[in-house]
Amino acid sequence: MDSLEYEDTKKWIKSFLLIILLLSIPTLLVPKIAFSVNQRFFSGILNHPQAFGMTAAAAGAIYIGQIFFQNKSKLLPVVIIIFCISLILVSGSRTAGMALFSAVIISSLLFSMLIIRNIKLINFNKVKLIIILISFLLIIISIPSILDLTNIFMTKTEKIAADSIISAFKTSRAVLYGPIINNIIENPIKGIGFGLASDWLFMDIKYFIGIPVSAPVEKGVLPLAVLEEVGVFGLVFFIVWILLLVRCSIANGFSDTIVLLTILLFNLGEAGLFSANGYGMLYLVLLTSATTKPKLIKNTN
Repeated sequence: MDSLEYEDTKKWIKSFLLIILLLSIPTLLVPKIAFSVNQRFFSGILNHPQAFGMTAAAAGAIYIGQIFFQNKSKLLPVVIIIFCISLILVSGSRTAGMALFSAVIISSLLFSMLIIRNIKLINFNKVKLIIILISFLLIIISIPSILDLTNIFMTKTEKIAADSIISAFKTSRAVLYGPIINNIIENPIKGIGFGLASDWLFMDIKYFIGIPVSAPVEKGVLPLAVLEEVGVFGLVFFIVWILLLVRCSIANGFSDTIVLLTILLFNLGEAGLFSANGYGMLYLVLLTSATTKPKLIKNTN
């Protein structure tokens, strides 16, 4: 893509995510649609509250980055960010909430260190960084109250009521990472094979004219899943790839770094980065937009 196509595509992605969120609001009038998976958490026009929450978090990450990208602050992005955060809360998606919050904090600290080291940054307003760092300090001061609210959000779901964030994670993800760890212990070097379920006997393989065309699997923690499937050497290549992606996003600016980290952190709860036939496609589209640069159009005159 040239620079114009690149920017137009990024605007289209941002608008598309926002349209999904806005079209979901009228479904509140029809609870059977809005709360189709369960009677407690909002899924909008999507098929699951988790997917809806991550969509809201992805949109929130883009608009948060936009605030820091622009030299002039505007009210609309702030309103949209509050809107996205509200939808994350009503969706009950702990993965989305923690990913977005952590991405903002990590990006702020990362760029602060780069500024301290006198590294020149593009597409970034340093004054706004100071504002977010002050906000971060206020958050630290308010940690007791925040922890209470966080625990309420993170530990109460339609199925479990855990005592802490860690116990909630163990309760909700142990069924996924337990078998993974067993496979890692048995096959630490070469793994069990890319794309295979932790227990291949329970894989739902779909056939077309006798040819297997689909075999979806569910794994919650991507780094563990990579280690399980392709072994230690595969994990090393994966880590190098992730570091290269982060480096590219930093070169693109603060806004792209927030988007990339949000997408990567999704995979600590919903390992969908390599599931291009499902929600992972959105992962890959946003990841690519945050780590690439548009081509310069050569003047042929």
